[in-house]
Amino acid sequence: MIVQLKDKGETDHSLLFSLIIPLTSEKEFCIRKVNGSSLRELVKHKPNEVLSFVEQHKISPLSRREALKHLSS
Repeated sequence: MIVQLKDKGETDHSLLFSLIIPLTSEKEFCIRKVNGSSLRELVKHKPNEVLSFVEQHKISPLSRREALKHLSS
């Protein structure tokens, strides 16, 4: 999931979102952290897409916090 983030602005956000969606109800801390960290990196290049994704999907509070960390500053 996070391997494509090295592409920065070229990250396929649709692919990333499709990988995260099945894991949104995951209870494992590491999975929730990776979901949020992946979104946090993507938000630097595609903030509107990430914000829309977070608003439309029920992700864990940890994932949401990580994803939006740079937007709240």
